[in-house]
Amino acid sequence: MIIKAKTKELVSIRIRQGLSRHALSQKAGLNKYAVARIEKGLNSPSPKTAKAISDALGCNFEEIFILLEEASNAS
Repeated sequence: MIIKAKTKELVSIRIRQGLSRHALSQKAGLNKYAVARIEKGLNSPSPKTAKAISDALGCNFEEIFILLEEASNAS
């Protein structure tokens, strides 16, 4: 499984709460550059990181992240 951010929802919730990326990263115990890359959809967070962001924002995982099946290379 791959975790992907619902980027628009993630950014919208963060902004509605008056948090900068830096403030969210501090609240979640993460690097601000990691938060920026997740928000932009460039990185897929680990389950632990996704939970930390969800908890820091006080929202459900499903509000800001989706689970995707990994593509298999098997023929």
